Parts: sequence; C-alpha cells; structure tokens
Amino acid sequence: MTSKVAAGFILALVWIKAAAAPASWPSNTIGEKPFGVLLLGEGGTRDWKTQLDMILKRAGTRYPLEFAPGLADGKELQRGIDALADKRVRTIVVVPLFVSSSDEVMDQNRFLLGIREKPSQALLNAPHAHAGAPAQRLRSRVPLVLTKALDDHPLFVDLLASRAKAQSRHPEQEAVLLVGAAPLSADAAKEWTAAAVALAEKVRQKGGFAAAGAYALSSGPLQSDREKSEAGFAALARELGRKHRVIVVPLSMTGGDLRVNEALDGLFVKYDGRAILPDERIAQWVDQSAAAAAKLPDMRMFKDMARAGLRPTGLTPPPALTPPPALPRQGDKKE
Repeated sequence: MTSKVAAGFILALVWIKAAAAPASWPSNTIGEKPFGVLLLGEGGTRDWKTQLDMILKRAGTRYPLEFAPGLADGKELQRGIDALADKRVRTIVVVPLFVSSSDEVMDQNRFLLGIREKPSQALLNAPHAHAGAPAQRLRSRVPLVLTKALDDHPLFVDLLASRAKAQSRHPEQEAVLLVGAAPLSADAAKEWTAAAVALAEKVRQKGGFAAAGAYALSSGPLQSDREKSEAGFAALARELGRKHRVIVVPLSMTGGDLRVNEALDGLFVKYDGRAILPDERIAQWVDQSAAAAAKLPDMRMFKDMARAGLRPTGLTPPPALTPPPALPRQGDKKE
C-alpha cells in the first residue's frame, strides 16, 4: 500500500468515526449563557455532517450547541441535555430537524421532554421500534422549550420552491408534487397530508407554478400497504400530468426513507432526487427558531421523572417567593 493510499484510508476511517459519534462542539462557556440549543435529527450521513457544520458556524460562540442523533432516542437526548446544563445555560431550546410536527416521532419527543402526557404508542409498538425510545421522561436541571419542526416556515417554503424551480422550464405550465414518508397511525397520516397539501400550495405560489399536490408514502412493514400507497402516489402524478408537466420534490431530509423512483417507474415526471439537506436556509431556520423560543417559559407540564427545580451548581437561582402565613390548625391555642 502506497503512502498516499494509506493516508486516504486513515482519513476515511477518521471521518466515519466522527460522523457516527454524537456531535458535541466546544463553545464559550465563561459565565452563564441565556440558552443552549439541542438539535434533534437522524444524522449519520455526509449530508447531515455538512448541515451540522453550517449550523455550528452560524451559532458561533453566541450559544452552546449539542446534537442528539436518532428518532426520539432517550439516551442521546439525555446526553445532550446534561452536556448543555454543564455549559451553564439558563434554558435549553430543543430544535427538531424534522419535516413535520405531526408524526409519532415528534409525539414521543414531546413525551420524553414532559410536554405530552402519554408516550407515542404508534412508535413504541412499531415492528422496527428501537431501544432508544424508553417510556421514561428526561431529567433536566433547567427549563426545556421545544420548537416546531420545519412545517410551513417561510424559509422552508423558499427552499422547496427553489428545489422545484431548479427542475423547471415554464412554471406557469407545471405542477409541483411534494412527497414524504407517512406517519404510522392513520390519524397522524391524515393530519400530515392536510399540512403537506397546504405547504404545497404555498410552494406553488412562491414558485409561480400552475398547480400543486402532496402525498404521504407508506413505509410500513407490510409490502401490500407499501404497494398500495405507491400506486396511489402514481395515480396522483398521472392526474396532475394530464394538464401539467409534473415536478416531484421530496419532503425528506436525505431521501433515504422514500421509494419515489419505484413508485414513479414508467411515468413522465421530473425528479432529481435532491432532498432537503444540506442547505444554508436550514441553518438560518435553526438560528431564528432558537432565538425566538429562548424567550418562552418552561414547557414541561409532566415532571414525574424530571427532577424539577434542580439547577446546575453556580447558576443564579430564580427570585425567592415569600410563602403565605400558615393557617391555624384545629386545636392550636392562640397566643
């Protein structure tokens, strides 16, 4: 093995090891910080690493940053919360790098953070359920605030419109079709689809397209369900294609969770496969969402296992409240 090949091999191993490890970046920790940011996302790919680097660059030394990879992974979430508390933040803003706020992963995150009363049974009972989603709330010594997912944020609308325009010739004669992975439960899938249809309309207006649509592709364990869902997606693409040239844009962070090519096999549509990440607008969205949410009060309503009230050593305690005078108990003698 030549020295150049050996060096390249070693660098590849170092990159793979770094991509697999939880992201924890050095930051200015002198004194208290108004807030720290805990990012949630799948992670594990080069696109994720590039995106996280963009977010870190924008954050700079203004606030500490941690990344919890996985889907509602309680162990990673707890690690990130503890790391931010050790960096002397007064509030932890949790920013989910997910497409939609309407799915079982977000429900489970809300439960773990103490915002939702019950865990997501749809996620916990799924055949592919993992050990990273325990039914135990997270512990935090500082307030926790959860932002929305990307949903229909103007920066996200602009990003999707630019993805469609990159494949466009004459937008006034074209239709944009958004497609994403369907949530596991039927109710969540309906809510997701309604939100995606509204998002598609905003993308249509932003890009000047003639028509728009959205579809939730099933990723369930049954092949029959997946095939039925793919057939429904193809039917919608054909319907839009009767009057317009169809441009398909995935509602997916990296595209690995969708079987778009299989569903569109044999159809005349435009689809370049480019997913959401990486993009500088996502870094802007994280920055804006975190800054706005940092002003909100603690969102936890269910603190059965959260050790509420404990704060990191050295942090300024909240103002003390004077308790009301005790009421006399029956049988007490008056002085």
